[in-house]
Amino acid sequence: MKALCSIAAGSVLAVAGVFLGPSHATAASGPVQTGAPSVAPGHVGATPYSPQHLLPQGSISGLAPGSAHYLYADEGISPGHDGAADNIEVFRLENGNATNVQVYATTANQQADFYGANSLAYVPPNKTHGACLIQADGSGKVDSYTIDPSAHTISAQASSVMSAFYNDPADVKIAPGGAMAIVTVAPSGTYLSGLEAYTIGSGCVLSAAGSYSSSSVYFVSSALMGDRILVTADYLNNQIDTFGISPSGAFTLEGVTASALLYPDGVASDGRDVFTGNAYDYYPHALTQGGLVRNGQVSYFHSSPAKDGRGQNSAAVWYDGQFGNLVLGEQSTASLGIFGAGGHMTLRQHVTLAFNKAQPTDFAQLGTTLLVDGNVSGDIEACQLDAKGSSGCATVAVLSNPTGYSDGIAVD
Repeated sequence: MKALCSIAAGSVLAVAGVFLGPSHATAASGPVQTGAPSVAPGHVGATPYSPQHLLPQGSISGLAPGSAHYLYADEGISPGHDGAADNIEVFRLENGNATNVQVYATTANQQADFYGANSLAYVPPNKTHGACLIQADGSGKVDSYTIDPSAHTISAQASSVMSAFYNDPADVKIAPGGAMAIVTVAPSGTYLSGLEAYTIGSGCVLSAAGSYSSSSVYFVSSALMGDRILVTADYLNNQIDTFGISPSGAFTLEGVTASALLYPDGVASDGRDVFTGNAYDYYPHALTQGGLVRNGQVSYFHSSPAKDGRGQNSAAVWYDGQFGNLVLGEQSTASLGIFGAGGHMTLRQHVTLAFNKAQPTDFAQLGTTLLVDGNVSGDIEACQLDAKGSSGCATVAVLSNPTGYSDGIAVD
């Protein structure tokens, strides 16, 4: 597994009896091996993996009979490195099956993906625009696409806007109502990391609004709490930052809280509390943390940090609003750790994914069905959630081009 950072000398931390390792990190000039913080599995120059041939082995049992939904998945291809175009693939989900109905070639260059980030977001139609898809484009842009209202396939690219930071847009969230996209921009080379807001206008056309950055931050993903509060994890400074967002898209830093874990990565929220993953594959088990957000500060629960002793390298995180589950993607063990959310972050279940090489990176949810982007070999799995965790996972779709590091999923 590859990473973008290396450990620098530092003190040793411990929280609630959990060993937390060195307390500082610095950027490295190239990938390093296991034992370093694990931001991303693949980027230009990384050793290509050998994809395994997968076939769908299960059904999507949690969807109502006769109902149809659509899954959008980014293949995660870098044209300059992989010699092929990046595509967004569209699957029709109906009667328990996932049917590929479109492979849409994009102009994106997905040269790096980040375990805790999701590069795709679906935008429902509103009075200003129809249904849209927003893509964080690794070439330094944010792209938008129109969705055909009948076929639910991609009609055309509506806009492509250069990031103000000229680097690596990684994660997209949509504000309630679909009027604004919030993009987390990861650092790349000498370019800055930061946050950007884009208004979504008629025809799904993006317009740059506000932005925030500083020379020291390292953001990978964020979570919205309503339409005016954003929480993001500062990966290398080991802190959780809370921002206010104005109606015009301006960001105001409301507060900074020291992370209880080194290398916080993915971020999820239930609207009141915030949770993060932990991108560090040197820990012998998967870790997560959570707390109440108030006045820009995070007050950690007594049960935080929490661990799954059978998992490892837990960057990605998802909040399940159906059953109050906190789902932790465990990249080094092809598994999920499912915890109770809120003040009692008790491990409910350790769930093994169907593909034993999967690196659960991104999530989307339809009712009781959790869709999991396995990141490699084109693996897309469906897990049925319940109040105790999950009744199991199965590969339900395989991307047409399985050679990339799949870079995001979204559903309508």
